Amino acid sequence: MVRLSGWEKRLMELIRDSEDRPFEWGVFDCALFAADAVNAITGVDLAADFRGHYSTAKGSVKALKKYGAGDLESTWTELLGPPIDIRQAGRGDVVLVESIYGPAVAVCMGSVAVSTAVEKGLISIDRALWLKAWACDMREVS
Repeated sequence: MVRLSGWEKRLMELIRDSEDRPFEWGVFDCALFAADAVNAITGVDLAADFRGHYSTAKGSVKALKKYGAGDLESTWTELLGPPIDIRQAGRGDVVLVESIYGPAVAVCMGSVAVSTAVEKGLISIDRALWLKAWACDMREVS
């Protein structure tokens, strides 16, 4: 995967459009938001097999087992390759965090990452709370 020209603008539009969006399993949850960010950056929808196949937290676990690599961390490793050093994560990269609900993924925006909030919209997560990171290729193409 490569980053497409203009990815920064598309990523910022996604962030802006998601700020007050209601959380919904299988439609707007942490994994699908991260996949939407990767899609905005690269044009590749990593969640195509997952969309529409679950609508609850339990359903998301089943979908990770059926369509992914078994769990959130393993699935993102399968999709984006081996994790990178958290200190090397840059804007648009995907990070794993531990939330009060369990493992979640977020999108690096610099010193913070953003992810969906069960309450509504997006939340910021400080880099000190990140557990793993995966890179979206940094090369740009026209």
